[in-house]
Amino acid sequence: MTKKSHKSRRRRKKPFHPEFPPKRLAPKYEFCRMLGRGSYGFVCEAKNLVTGQKCAIKKVADVFANLVEAKRLLRELRILRVLSKHNQIVEIIDLLPPKDMGTFDTLYIVFEYVDTDLAKLIGTHSVFYYHARKVYYVGNVVWFGIYSFVRNCSSRY
Repeated sequence: MTKKSHKSRRRRKKPFHPEFPPKRLAPKYEFCRMLGRGSYGFVCEAKNLVTGQKCAIKKVADVFANLVEAKRLLRELRILRVLSKHNQIVEIIDLLPPKDMGTFDTLYIVFEYVDTDLAKLIGTHSVFYYHARKVYYVGNVVWFGIYSFVRNCSSRY
């Protein structure tokens, strides 16, 4: 019987991205892959190590650099929290606590994982589904308006 070489038993390194260092996501989340970059920051796919489910983590850097952007982010978080039980709204799962509450400037927001986003759905170039998509989006906007009215939430929340 021959022994396997030491090199073949070596574990493969876990992927990571400089925007999502493992020490910042640990011990609860593990980076899987980058999903994209938006106006607020970076988004990655991650795995919840407790439940094993996929999630999306948004990193918002320099939270307090611009007062208007900070207010907009706070408004987004409050509205998402109020409307979190609606099936058409992405749910906030967690906020990763900063290392130091007095000096933090980066916020990590954990969302439920959704395999697409609104820009990709709107960008689908299918003539057959055009009418169905239009009806679907208008219906969702109407249901969102009704739901937000019932939940007593306005756009100036």
